[in-house]
Amino acid sequence: MTSSVLPISATVLTKNSERHLVRVLDALRGFDEVVVLDNGSQDNTLAIAGEYANVSIYHHVFEGFGKLKNRAAAQARNGWIMNIDSDEIVSDELMQSLQLIDFSEINKIYTVSRLNHYRGRPIRGCGWYPDMVPRLYHRSHTVFSDVPVHERIEIQKDSQLTALSGELLHYSYNGAGELLAKMQFYSDLYAERYRGKKSATTAQAVAHGVFAFLKSYVFKKGFLYGGDGWVISASVAANSYYKYVKLKEANEQPKP
Repeated sequence: MTSSVLPISATVLTKNSERHLVRVLDALRGFDEVVVLDNGSQDNTLAIAGEYANVSIYHHVFEGFGKLKNRAAAQARNGWIMNIDSDEIVSDELMQSLQLIDFSEINKIYTVSRLNHYRGRPIRGCGWYPDMVPRLYHRSHTVFSDVPVHERIEIQKDSQLTALSGELLHYSYNGAGELLAKMQFYSDLYAERYRGKKSATTAQAVAHGVFAFLKSYVFKKGFLYGGDGWVISASVAANSYYKYVKLKEANEQPKP
């Protein structure tokens, strides 16, 4: 099959994303357009993005992932939108699968299997795989949920979910420091989002943390990955524990 330019606008949110960006954008050369929405990068992110003919660059302050992804989609010239993180690479097999899509079926939402990596190593345990995520949609049919964290493409009553073959390679964490930083970031957003809306106790935090570790390390076979599996499972447990602790503390603070 002869490949052709895909009538898709890929959207990529960036902030100091130079580490993987060349490989990310190289894999998107077959897309008609790539919309990069940057949130104050201080490294070479913008210089790298500017080297690609199919890349358009926009800027906006951080206001939550859902809102930013919808802003990026609104700038696109194509109706079909595929959201790609700045550390995710479209594999050759996934690109071939995209070439087979009937783009007239705008109520379809396409999911992809994301293969997460830790220190460059693919992880098919710890609850990280299979990580099926909806990523390709038509913006006249749906949008991302308007939430600061854990945003998802909204499934409509007439949506048809279709899985694509091929993996989205996710180079998410280069070490324990990045795992901990992401845990702090997401647990802060969780507490901010649910303050005054959900209750949380220390007992809940402990129970969720312990169960999260056992699920990741034992039931999801994190032990097969040695020390890396232990570190990943511990970070999963810490995230589950601290998001409830932070929510408890936020609920106990007087409202401004």
